[in-house]
Amino acid sequence: MISSKAPDIKGNYPSAGERVGPAWQIIWDALADGGEMTVTAMADLPGVEVVRGTVSTLLYEARRAGLVRHRVTRHPTARGLRIAYYRRADLHA
Repeated sequence: MISSKAPDIKGNYPSAGERVGPAWQIIWDALADGGEMTVTAMADLPGVEVVRGTVSTLLYEARRAGLVRHRVTRHPTARGLRIAYYRRADLHA
């Protein structure tokens, strides 16, 4: 696994946050193997002490900043018809 300091999205966000900063670092490290993860899987990582909505917003902002990429699959689930899988952009040229 490639471990590096998680980049900030804008200014010092999210690293300056008391809970969001450490959660972002854990998520960044979990994506270091080049694989894909869902928001739910990332929110359930040990040490991520923020709600799923915060993880979702963080990934949305990271995607807008070009730090992560995502793909959406369409199939029936308990929560709807779409699931997004996120991966680090720096590991997928």
